Amino acid sequence: MLKTKRTAGVLLLALALVVAGCSKSGSPTSSSSTPPKLNHPIFAGPNTTSDSSGATQADGVALEIGLYTAIASSFMTGQATQNGNTWSWLSSSGGVTETWSGTVATDGSYQWALTYNGSSDSANYTNWSYIKGTTSKDGSTGNFSVYITNTTDPQIEFNWTTGSNGTVTATIQNLDASGNIESTIKLINNPDKSGELDEYHGTSQLVFKAAWQSNGSGQWWEYDPSTGSVIYQSSWS
Repeated sequence: MLKTKRTAGVLLLALALVVAGCSKSGSPTSSSSTPPKLNHPIFAGPNTTSDSSGATQADGVALEIGLYTAIASSFMTGQATQNGNTWSWLSSSGGVTETWSGTVATDGSYQWALTYNGSSDSANYTNWSYIKGTTSKDGSTGNFSVYITNTTDPQIEFNWTTGSNGTVTATIQNLDASGNIESTIKLINNPDKSGELDEYHGTSQLVFKAAWQSNGSGQWWEYDPSTGSVIYQSSWS
C-alpha cells in the first residue's frame, strides 16, 4: 500500500507542476471561436463513511484519478486561439512560454499537449512536450503521458477505458529512468457502484487490493511484495 501511495503522489506532484506552470500570469491571445467540449467519466470509491484503511485508500485513489481524467478539460478555459482544428492557450513566465493545445482528429477524438519553449534557471526548452494525450469523442477512453524533462521518455502513463457493459477502468503506471514499470494502480468502477482497486509492484506482483459491493461494504488485503502472500486483511461496512 505504501508503494502505491508514493506512485499516486508522484503523479499528483507532476500534475500539480503542470497546473502551476499553466496558471502563471500571462495574456492569452483572444479568439471568438469556442473549443469543443471534452467528456470524461467520473470515478468513485466505495459509498461508505467507514474509516477503514481499505475504504479510505480506494476513496483517495478515486479522487486523484477523477482529477487526472479531467486534466485536459481543466486547461480549456478562457479565450483560445484557433488554427484550423487546433485550439491553443498560451502563458508565459520567467522566460518560458507554455502552450496548451488540442487538435480534433478525423475520428472526433481530441489530441492534446502541454509544450514548453524558452529558458529557465534550470533548463532550456525547445518544443518540449511535458504532457500529452488523447481523449475519445465520447470520453469513454483516454490516455496521457508525463515525460522526463527535455526527453520523450515517459515517467508516468495513465489511461482509462469503458467496457460494453459500462464498467470503467483506469490504470496508472510509474516508470523509472530506464523505462521499466515500477508500479501499477488499477481502479475499476462498475455500473452498479461496486468496484475494485488493485495495486502492483511492477505489473503483476499484487501488493494491495480492495473490493466493494454496490451497498458500499467491502474487503481489503495487503500482500508481501516478495512472496505474494497475504500479510493482512480486513473488511468494512
